[in-house]
Amino acid sequence: MKITQEKLKEIIASHGKWLRYENGGERADLNGANLSGADLSGANLCGADLSGADLSGADLNGANLCEADLSGADLSGADLNGANLCGADLSKTYYQIVRIGRRNATTTYCVEDDNVRCGCWNNYGGGKLEEFKKRVESVYGEEGKIPNERYYIQYMAAIEFFEKMAKLAKTEEE
Repeated sequence: MKITQEKLKEIIASHGKWLRYENGGERADLNGANLSGADLSGANLCGADLSGADLSGADLNGANLCEADLSGADLSGADLNGANLCGADLSKTYYQIVRIGRRNATTTYCVEDDNVRCGCWNNYGGGKLEEFKKRVESVYGEEGKIPNERYYIQYMAAIEFFEKMAKLAKTEEE
């Protein structure tokens, strides 16, 4: 069940009290919560439990996630610009390319899940890197619906980077 923005504000306020050792404060327990697309910009979630939370597409711009438990959290497509992740438990590896494509948006790749999140691709829950590559070819390639060499080159460079990072991670595991 998705948490409403209003309920999220209450949880963050209570967490703030907990951080300041004030009465009525409680550590934010957002374990497994559906926070997809939530506005958490500037939120102080230092030490919060966000393990297994769906933070896909969430706005975490400037959020304080210091010492937060983000193990198993889905951060694909999340805006982490300026976020403090010092000491955060990040059990998955994410790479982001910002200001890319027609919308100057962010493209995120999770190595362990082999999942890409990018623009309208998000509407379909993202997808495997190979599927994303085929989509870019069909939309921006020579036979594409929107032939645009600039965007095609940008996306293909991002895909090449993601492929290399995934290969490196696999090599390091062995």
